[in-house]
Amino acid sequence: MSRENSDQLVIAAFDFDGTISYFDTLIPYLWNIVGTWGTIKNLFLSIPVFFRFRLNKISRQQAKEALLTRFLKGKPFAIAEIAGRNYAHDCLKRLIKKKALERIKWHYEQNHLLVLVSANLEVYLAPWAHEQGFTSVLSSQLDVDRHGKVTGLLKGKNCWGEEKVRRLVETFGPKKNYILYAYGDSRGDRELLDLADYPFFRHF
Repeated sequence: MSRENSDQLVIAAFDFDGTISYFDTLIPYLWNIVGTWGTIKNLFLSIPVFFRFRLNKISRQQAKEALLTRFLKGKPFAIAEIAGRNYAHDCLKRLIKKKALERIKWHYEQNHLLVLVSANLEVYLAPWAHEQGFTSVLSSQLDVDRHGKVTGLLKGKNCWGEEKVRRLVETFGPKKNYILYAYGDSRGDRELLDLADYPFFRHF
């Protein structure tokens, strides 16, 4: 385990859903866009997708894109963006663990670089994270067509598992350049936790 010194960059990388928040935050975000009956209908129609994913017939990314397509395809990205900001400012604070916020504050006070690394959508995670002092948000992004409408696909890979490490190294360089604290709660965080000098699994 590495030792910290005042000259070395220290990064605190946090997963979001289940680590900072109490549960997955995607469906409540989508509900804010399409409403109660739209959410019920779209989730019902997505049941075959969930079964195919559970049976390993499709990938995690394909399942997520199928859900996003059902809810968001063809909508102007501006609507998704405004909904994301409103969700971040008005709703997310009720879903956040107090102890997670205390830990974030501790890292901030130590002048550690706060990085959010999540498989969920940047469109609502970034506004929340920047309010909390996070410098970077590495997360999944909605793909947008040339008319400014959401395609239902992700731009690049779903930020899960190995992709979390790839994004971190792409942004901050090789691990030898910094000390890494990492916080996660699920299989999707394993590679990030394995990379860390100080890994915390289900810490809050």
